[in-house]
Order: sequence, then structure tokens, then C-alpha cells
Amino acid sequence: HGVAVVSRTTGDVVRWFPYNLDHLSSVVMGGDYVYLDGSRAFHKVTAEPKAWDPQPGGGRVFTAAVVGNTFYVGGSFTSIGGQPRNGLAAIDLDTAQATDWDPNPSIAVRALGVADSMVYAGGDFSWANGVERSHLAAVDLATGRPTSWNPNARGLPSLAMPSTPVDTSDMSAAR
Repeated sequence: HGVAVVSRTTGDVVRWFPYNLDHLSSVVMGGDYVYLDGSRAFHKVTAEPKAWDPQPGGGRVFTAAVVGNTFYVGGSFTSIGGQPRNGLAAIDLDTAQATDWDPNPSIAVRALGVADSMVYAGGDFSWANGVERSHLAAVDLATGRPTSWNPNARGLPSLAMPSTPVDTSDMSAAR
């Protein structure tokens, strides 16, 4: 069991992380580290563990993204980084503490992506920060409040985010 870093050009294993990773649900690269399940981190070259653990409580981390020095996590947890947080949180990569950002979805977040100044979250929830949002929400990266974007989804098997910005200004005409 473990995680391997594989060269994109040759397909060769560059580094092996020989840790027991049974039931692993998320792997995220951020800076010099590989973050596993929102609770463990290892240096991407040396595989040395980082003294970093935001201690998700009451559930699991299902999805994560790193932006700058912030680790955004979604899951079924009720606390993380020393603070009560329901299913969606922002964690400081240096301190492993939760930031003030708190979108507070009603239940689990199973997918997330970050684009522009938004965190797009998908999951089992019916509201975020007291605003009705069925399974999908765009949350302001600065405030943690849902935006006016409301697709009123009927479920969410997955969420895909483009690697480059997409112009959505003409999409409303395609309905």
C-alpha cells in the first residue's frame, strides 16, 4: 500500500510513499507537500512526514484543493483545525488551524473545485450558510457566503473543474 509520484514524461516511479493508505479518499499536492485525507502530509521529495494534522472530527475528508497557503477541504466532518466546521473548511497550511472562512453547508460536501474567487462545492447539502442551495453552491473565497449562482441540482455524482477559465457569459442562452 502506498502512493507513488510518477513522471509525466517517462511513466517511471520517481518517489514511493510506503505508508498504509487503506481507505484513502483524497490526495492533494500543495507546495512541497502531498496531503492525504486532509490529516496527513509528506514532503514530495523526501517522503518525510510533516508535523501537520488539522484533526477532522465527526466524519471524514472526501475532497480537497490547495490555493496558495490555504487547504480547502470538503467532507462529512463537524470539526477541523480546532474549530467547529460542517463539511467545508479552509485550513492554514502552516498551522493546520481553520481560518475564519465558514460556508457551513447543511451536510456533507463530496466534491469541490476552486476557480477565480469561488469555491464550487457539490454534495448532499440543501443549504450553505443559511441560503438554500440544492447539492451545488458557489461560495465566495473571501467571505464564505454563497453567491447568487444556484443551479438547483437534483444530485451530484461528481464535479469537474476546468484547468483554464471558461467564459460562461453566453451559457444562459443555451438552456
